[in-house]
Amino acid sequence: MEVMRAPVRAAFVVAVATAACLFHAPSATAAPDAAPSAETIAEAERRFELGKQLYQENDFRGALVEFQRAWQLAPNYKLLYTIAQVQFQLQDYAAALQSFERYLELGRDEIPKARRDEVTREIDLLQARVARIEITTNAPGAVVSIDDVEVGSWPLPGPVLVSAGRRKISAVRGRAFATKMVDLAGGDKSEVLLELVEPAAPVPSAGSSATPPKRTIPTASASAAPPDTPPPAPPQAGRSVPWGLWAATGALTGAAVVTGVFALRSSNDLADKRERVNVGADALHEASSHTEAFAVTTDILAGAALVCAGVSLWLTLDRSAPSAPSTALRVSPRGVALSGSF
Repeated sequence: MEVMRAPVRAAFVVAVATAACLFHAPSATAAPDAAPSAETIAEAERRFELGKQLYQENDFRGALVEFQRAWQLAPNYKLLYTIAQVQFQLQDYAAALQSFERYLELGRDEIPKARRDEVTREIDLLQARVARIEITTNAPGAVVSIDDVEVGSWPLPGPVLVSAGRRKISAVRGRAFATKMVDLAGGDKSEVLLELVEPAAPVPSAGSSATPPKRTIPTASASAAPPDTPPPAPPQAGRSVPWGLWAATGALTGAAVVTGVFALRSSNDLADKRERVNVGADALHEASSHTEAFAVTTDILAGAALVCAGVSLWLTLDRSAPSAPSTALRVSPRGVALSGSF
């Protein structure tokens, strides 16, 4: 674990130090006639700077998107090192492994030996955290997805590299589809067969017929005359304020405030530890886990409190509102009259 955290911190420091020349240096990933324009390089630098700011704010997913956009605009193998480190930070081990391998492939002899040895150690560490899946289906051309991210059409060129853990494998072609959940440990090589099946068409019930039954329209002579006196309205049940739901709303709100305070303290503690170079990976990982746990708990409690408050308010207003006046149209030999309570 110590191997993991030190490169993550070093990657960002190096990226900041080389930002001025990162996109102006000759790229090992593109041909000379495909060099990006000055406007494209300026946009790539802007994206890179925004990614640095998001990283400093612990928005690693947003930072990754900006770094990847900068790579698309002006490819430079050095940027792959930073991308791989952010992917490692997000625990996307399969993507981090591929970025590190491509960094070594494109950088070749330009990479100093010390950095190459460091990346090689990272790759060895990641190899124990990924698995490979051989996916087959009974439907050529089916679109295959892993965790709802499309990876290609079957047949695939080879096994798919994924991070260890529980993965959702699915395939779809037209209306036919199939999905499986697979638990994978580090280093696993698994085979998954997806048998696509089209959803069954609705079957009519035994008593139904293709032709709908004819409806008989009653005539005026067949209709019954309205009664002279309307039937009495059913009695209404007593109404009361839902005190239990209001109490639950207060309890959930208080709990959300408490966990929110803990989440804020944990986030500040995590930010402080990230700025110190002598903090171990275990302590940093534990602080990050605590921050995430408190934040998720706060979101859940706040959402539950909001829902409970809405239901309590609706029931309170609905139960305390006066009943609508009841009216009835009365027909008698003496004429037509409107009767009721107001």
